Amino acid sequence: MRNKKYSIWSCVLTILGFLLIAMSYNTPPDSHVISVLLFGGIGILALSIILSVIAIKRGENGKLRYFTLWFIPLVVVMVTIVPIILMAAFGFNEP
Repeated sequence: MRNKKYSIWSCVLTILGFLLIAMSYNTPPDSHVISVLLFGGIGILALSIILSVIAIKRGENGKLRYFTLWFIPLVVVMVTIVPIILMAAFGFNEP
């Protein structure tokens, strides 16, 4: 059995990247920490994609190696589609 080191790190970095991006939305707008959190999260997500591709190329066992490649597009689609569904369900009225 091959070592799953790249796929595990890819999953950990994916979750950490999304947490950093979420934290950037909860930071006050006049703070300079927003750019560090946002671009740090994006960089960590890019690194997790690279680690996932390495895990696939090395032939690591299990489905954990595909977690990043499925999770990132799923979250992006959910972030874009859920507001549209909510607007369609409750109306397009402005507050």
